[in-house]
Amino acid sequence: MRRTPLLVASAVATTATALALAAAPPAVACGGFFCNAQTQSPIIQAGERVLFARHDGVVTMHVEVVYQGDPTQFGWILPVAEVPRDASGALVPLDQVLGISTQTLFPRLQALTDPVFAVNNTFDATPSACEDKGVPVGATVNFDTSSADTVSTSDASASPPPAVVVLSEAQVGPYDAQLIHATRSDALYAWLNDNGYLQDPAAQPLLDHYIAGGFDFIGIRLQNGRATGDIRPLALTLGETAPCVPLRLTQIAAAKDMPILVWVLGDARAVPKNFINAQLNDAAFAFPGGGDYQGLVSQALDEAGHRAWVTELAGPPPVMTLLPGYSESAFDAATELDALLLATGVGMSDPEVASVIEAAIPKPADLHGYPYESCNYAQPWDGCADKDGEHVTTDAEFRSYIAYYVSRDDLPVDLPALKEALRREVVAPRQGIEALFRGARKITRFFALLDPTEMTRDPIFAENPDLPDVDNRHTIDTVIRTDANCDQYVDVTYADGRERRVLCGGFCGFPAISPVPGESPLRWPEVLDEAGAARPFDPSQASDVDALLDDAVLGSPSIPASFGFREPAKASALPLPRVETASSSGCAGGGGGAGASLVALALTLILALRRRHGTATT
Repeated sequence: MRRTPLLVASAVATTATALALAAAPPAVACGGFFCNAQTQSPIIQAGERVLFARHDGVVTMHVEVVYQGDPTQFGWILPVAEVPRDASGALVPLDQVLGISTQTLFPRLQALTDPVFAVNNTFDATPSACEDKGVPVGATVNFDTSSADTVSTSDASASPPPAVVVLSEAQVGPYDAQLIHATRSDALYAWLNDNGYLQDPAAQPLLDHYIAGGFDFIGIRLQNGRATGDIRPLALTLGETAPCVPLRLTQIAAAKDMPILVWVLGDARAVPKNFINAQLNDAAFAFPGGGDYQGLVSQALDEAGHRAWVTELAGPPPVMTLLPGYSESAFDAATELDALLLATGVGMSDPEVASVIEAAIPKPADLHGYPYESCNYAQPWDGCADKDGEHVTTDAEFRSYIAYYVSRDDLPVDLPALKEALRREVVAPRQGIEALFRGARKITRFFALLDPTEMTRDPIFAENPDLPDVDNRHTIDTVIRTDANCDQYVDVTYADGRERRVLCGGFCGFPAISPVPGESPLRWPEVLDEAGAARPFDPSQASDVDALLDDAVLGSPSIPASFGFREPAKASALPLPRVETASSSGCAGGGGGAGASLVALALTLILALRRRHGTATT
């Protein structure tokens, strides 16, 4: 089978409010492909988050979709490099290619894989002469801080084939989906506008790029009667492809330094085939916590040639649990709504479960009464202002206690159909994702911040079984020592073996290690290919390397063998200020240091107070 890049979602916003690929809360007014959104984590604020999984000879992509606006004007377009066909050459049904994912995936995945900056701290043995001055004795502590007309294919005609053809259609979750083939960008652009996919005029030449490359497109619209709250992440499964993000389309809606997170599950570590990889320099970051991590990564990527990724993690996948407490046997055996909700393990507190339940059991317009006839259950509590029979049941009360109202009012419930809907829209997608994580040997996480002007190439992610794992945990070792004046200082050892000394000017406490002044956040740029070791190079060659990577294709070396890589400069030594070695004479005499001065001052104050007290009472 032809190995071609799988291009991830290009979003087309249809009003001034826009579609975004990221986590809640959604951003407003993106107006194009891959719109920006906001996701706050302790370290990384992600604009777009995408997961690829290689398994059983195919690649599955999961991508978030967040949208604010009129649900009737929601539209989305995904370019696909390879139209799925079965063994006979017939198109695979679209609902077997496109499915719904879950909103719970990316917040959990990001939390499990975020970078951590930790300090392993040890107190060195304190000189005995300093112990009575309040200097602490030995202990070890660990500190963590943790993006025209349409005709059916059955329409036989002797005239030239139409420029836009809908190859297949399906209903997928809350969406109506179409597989679209086009031969001209102007025709596709007009068709998209005529069919509710309103676009920026700048999209047309970008569409032309994909049409010229033989790509087709999947379009999705919200079904009639659906609300924006019904929007779900998408899962797309295609053939033997290489994961690829369509940055050319992204540039329409991208903001400056747009953050993008990509995860790749597979048998080996993933690599950015046609982009530079940037190695970070821990000495430029604060410990613990990382300090301005995102700003420093942006600087490192700029120094590495702009079009670059940071590999933040590569190693065994984390355990992914998206259905905690779910019981298959209890789910199948449930004969009442309350038992069914209990069997899901999450109940109505889960927005996706609640969406399915509420679609099947709408709240009656004239519903009255508190849950269990008690205003103590009111949401929010209203102080029993109404009598039970006079109280208009709120939406929150109905959602939280839906099983009670179903039982009390004998509301019609098709339990078998409800089970099937929950299994299809909640259970199966989450179990499928859990299986992807169990079946993968490696997960690789990439992070980039790119300006629209830098989005002129679609990054392709390949695999390299020869490369070592990458730990997302950045750790320094610190030892707190005491000098001859009973003042403390910290000896720091970074992961690259370099040592640094930080003077505390007295008592260190638990150290917070600031970045080394003048240190670049870029350790070196490098090329990672489909085999062999990393190829570090001097940052001055970044523009030349980037130009060569523009022609990189799967199955061939990314950089010609004739290219001469220059070794990056060796890391410079870090500050090691001289200190006096601690000795018994140095501390016993009380000579001079900050600790001794404070003790002397305290004794002086005590003596003065005693004298004043004595004078006043005689």
